[in-house]
Amino acid sequence: MHAGHSCDVREKPGAGDGFPSTEYLRLEGVISSKGAEGGAEGGAEGGESATGGASRRLEAKEGEADKKRKAERAIAELEGHACMGGGGSTTFRHVVVYQRDAGRRLEGAEEAADALVEALPGGTGAWRHSVVTHHENLPPCLLKRCLGNADVLVTPHGFQSMLYVLLKPGAMMYEVFPPRYYKHGYKRAALEWGLAHGMSLSPPRGALPTLISRAFTTGGCMSMYYCRYFARKGDVALEARDVE
Repeated sequence: MHAGHSCDVREKPGAGDGFPSTEYLRLEGVISSKGAEGGAEGGAEGGESATGGASRRLEAKEGEADKKRKAERAIAELEGHACMGGGGSTTFRHVVVYQRDAGRRLEGAEEAADALVEALPGGTGAWRHSVVTHHENLPPCLLKRCLGNADVLVTPHGFQSMLYVLLKPGAMMYEVFPPRYYKHGYKRAALEWGLAHGMSLSPPRGALPTLISRAFTTGGCMSMYYCRYFARKGDVALEARDVE
């Protein structure tokens, strides 16, 4: 070992008698003090890390519990809808409005459903409506039961248009598109499935959809990636002329 770097007391100045020197004791005290501080800091950091981990686990657990509550609420709401056939409602014809849970939502869905029922032949004496909001954990068997009773499915254009596969033959799927945005893929599929198909372009809802509507035609917007990208995000609405 090199002199000055060893902790062997026999190599320290004044250690010939087997006892450490005053200078060494002082140095050892400083090292011990720093070590204690470092240990305390390390312990504190470890404690903070452990606390942070526990906090994250608690947040994750609460998040899972919240998701479960929302799923249970969505299922309970679906089971209570007229389209499920409770209370003798199978004697009526049914309009189902399927609402998106985020983005491109149908504004005033309940009011639109009421207006549609009143406009259909027989009105409220022959028709009932259900407004179902999408949830990723809705059981397919319950959706099949609801949509199997539907004569008309109204929904904003989007992934949920695939629900046409649960409709009975001869039913209608009606898609509401954002302004300046139109794709006919689901129309072709629905017609192949033996369904009727209807659609309308929503009036602009908000500043950006209004700007897009004024600056582009539908064909022009659909030919440009960024125009399509922003146009498809807008909420939609049914106008009075759409339900007459």
